[in-house]
Amino acid sequence: MAKAPFKRVYSCTIKKRFKTKNAAKNHAAKYETPTWPYRCEFCGGWHLTKKKPERPKK
Repeated sequence: MAKAPFKRVYSCTIKKRFKTKNAAKNHAAKYETPTWPYRCEFCGGWHLTKKKPERPKK
């Protein structure tokens, strides 16, 4: 059976992308839902997430 030619699509392609962390924070401040910026490893931009980042354990 032949493999289907799937293209790898990352979720960041449909998310709003920001050039800087501050730009993402400023956009997030406009809304009531708490969101946090994170650096995307695929596109290099900044996106917002609803998941609160975990603090590193000491």
